[in-house]
Amino acid sequence: MFLNKKSKYSALIIISFFLFACGGGGGGDSTSQSVDSDTVVQSSASEETASQTASSAVALESSSEQVVTRAADLSVPAGFDFSTGYPVYFSASLAQRNSETVFITLCSEYTQTGEEYDVDYQSCLLKVSVTDGFFSETLFLTNDKQALVAVLWFFDGSDPLYIPWTKDGNQDGLQQFSISQ
Repeated sequence: MFLNKKSKYSALIIISFFLFACGGGGGGDSTSQSVDSDTVVQSSASEETASQTASSAVALESSSEQVVTRAADLSVPAGFDFSTGYPVYFSASLAQRNSETVFITLCSEYTQTGEEYDVDYQSCLLKVSVTDGFFSETLFLTNDKQALVAVLWFFDGSDPLYIPWTKDGNQDGLQQFSISQ
């Protein structure tokens, strides 16, 4: 009987622990806001608003406010691009070093001070070992990535080579990042 009573208390303590540990709700503020889900108001400024993105600038202009009641009634300005990124064709032609292994890292987070680079290697999009002197790959970058740095590591003891690249804002579609050494 003692063992049975002890197991009941143990179970009660464990269940209580889980109830307190899991919490019970959002707590805090007792005010709530409601949103009328039947009507969506689409408005835009009466003056031109330009939003510069990596690939294009989209300008919205309207003189009146439209009430939209269905998703099918939403309108998108001509030229609006829903794309969240863009492709980059990266190629490295290392003819002078085709008989040795070269390690290439392609990173998006770095700072440049003069000739010095401080690269965050946690931000690398590509890490590859090249043994035949040539490498190519098409990468898809998100629009917030406007610049990259390629770091070429040589196993002969020489210093790494840093090659920066910046997105060409005048070019839509496929971007090119080519290295020839």
